[in-house]
Amino acid sequence: MYNNAIYIVNDSPTITEAIVELLKLKGFENISTFKNGRELLKELKTNNPELVISDIHMPAIDGFQLCRILRSEEFREHNKLPVILISATYRDAIAEKLAYESGANAFLQFPPDPDELTNLIFTNLLIDLSAKEMSYKRKALIADDDTNILNALKFFIEEEGYNVITAADGDEAIDAFKREKPQITFLDYKIPKKNGIEVMKWIRENQPETGIIMMSAFGTELKTADIIEAGADDYIKKPFDIKSIHEICDKAFNRYNIRLIDRQFKEKVMEREMMIEQLRQAEKLSSIGTLVSSITHELGNPLLGIIVHSELLMSNIKLSDEIKGDLKKIHKEANRCATIARDLLSFARKYKIEKKPVNINEILQSIIILIEYQLKINNIQLIIDLDNNIPLISGDTHHLQQAFLNIITNAYQAMNEHRKGGILAIKTEGVDDTISVYFKNNGPPIADEHLHKIFEPFFTTKGVDKGTGLGLSIAYGIIKDHGGSISAENIEDGVVFKIVLPTAIFQSKIENTNH
Repeated sequence: MYNNAIYIVNDSPTITEAIVELLKLKGFENISTFKNGRELLKELKTNNPELVISDIHMPAIDGFQLCRILRSEEFREHNKLPVILISATYRDAIAEKLAYESGANAFLQFPPDPDELTNLIFTNLLIDLSAKEMSYKRKALIADDDTNILNALKFFIEEEGYNVITAADGDEAIDAFKREKPQITFLDYKIPKKNGIEVMKWIRENQPETGIIMMSAFGTELKTADIIEAGADDYIKKPFDIKSIHEICDKAFNRYNIRLIDRQFKEKVMEREMMIEQLRQAEKLSSIGTLVSSITHELGNPLLGIIVHSELLMSNIKLSDEIKGDLKKIHKEANRCATIARDLLSFARKYKIEKKPVNINEILQSIIILIEYQLKINNIQLIIDLDNNIPLISGDTHHLQQAFLNIITNAYQAMNEHRKGGILAIKTEGVDDTISVYFKNNGPPIADEHLHKIFEPFFTTKGVDKGTGLGLSIAYGIIKDHGGSISAENIEDGVVFKIVLPTAIFQSKIENTNH
């Protein structure tokens, strides 16, 4: 979000509201509004905004007059205040010419294109941003195998205040870019090894905000259009007028800053949306927890009745062995239902992390009771291979249950979408001072470009309403809280998730060392 003070002058509440909403959407929050020019001039006697957006057609003082007043001796401290004139009435070239002659920095018709208005605002604020907010040194990369052009260009760009890095071929250019990360780059179209287009594509993939100028001794208008379409910001034909370098550098550097600010803003918006979504999911999970608690409590009494009465009936010597066998089945399944109800109630409750020595195998077995029926009806074969000799770990049973359940759920959903069934293998083993837990499934492989993202919050490849993208990220957080690691790997016949946790004894040694 940006705290630059922006003043809007417009006598139409509807237009004012529309511009304010547009600016807020783009991340500007420090916005003041005025109904006419006189209100603005009065405000300027005590306050100093960084930008003014004014209507032209207004009573008393119109936009043209307002600009001339701001450029006058009486308001000399505001002579350089950027002003963007917007008009829903004046739409011809004469109005635009008058706007610039009056001292406006830009002219737009209403309704303005949101991106064009944003770019104009950023461009007009960049003078302040470069002085106040940019702590980095300006850097420029020049890649050209003609040493005369390289040295001449280097000299003039250094005069513009840049730290210049040079390269004689495409490979050198990429290596220099990785090392220095310049804001603007001059590329010869036909440099050896990797040509200018190849280097430009690499830069756009790795630092897309970079201002890129392509250079060539050969070219037509069509070639220029092709180069710009391929991703260049500007194109200059050799030999070029060295006096134009100042303007070329400024334009490229401004584009870099606009893109950088836009990316940072989008990242902040994404963070905010993620926080909102996390709150929504937390509320939803809380509601589900309350519902599960209510249902399990309601199921508890009838299940207890079934268990007690089936035991009483089994003790009746008058009943045949066949009936007693049926009663044993009823008693067994009722106990199983009661166990599931207790486990569901355990999951539904909120617990603080309380670590104590626990057995990973027992935690897994409690999960298996919960999910084995779900796996069975989805035609998923469960293979269990638990090492009975593994030591205890220092952990929280309820949180580890949640982590394991999330991984299993993710696996069987992936298999179901792929082939409506499959095999899920769960294995534990002790290795030195750690315990490893493997969840292997023969579902579809995870795309290579997704492998490093699957533990990020809200990342999901499922369709709308089929997943929140929180399951694996929650599991990741829980395992990290236990001093462990979690990873996913594509194997020949599916995917394996591996969790490594320190043993209780080893964890105790680490904690004692840290203290």
